[in-house]
Amino acid sequence: MTENPELFWKIIGTVAGAMFTYHKYITAQLEKKVDKEDCQTTHRYTKQLREESTKTLFKNIGEIKDKLKTIEEHLLSHK
Repeated sequence: MTENPELFWKIIGTVAGAMFTYHKYITAQLEKKVDKEDCQTTHRYTKQLREESTKTLFKNIGEIKDKLKTIEEHLLSHK
């Protein structure tokens, strides 16, 4: 080891570089997983919100139909 310090530092540098590259790769994979889970959560929330909006819309349409029916009956009874 003391006979060739240049080789020793090259080996240390190579190992450190490989560890750093592996660390970056693993970090990127974890971020992708987090992004995927976040995307799935957002998709579920959006789907639930859309379903609730549709239910509310149909309920409101039903109420409007009932009111129009009442108005029509009132107008037809006063002829």
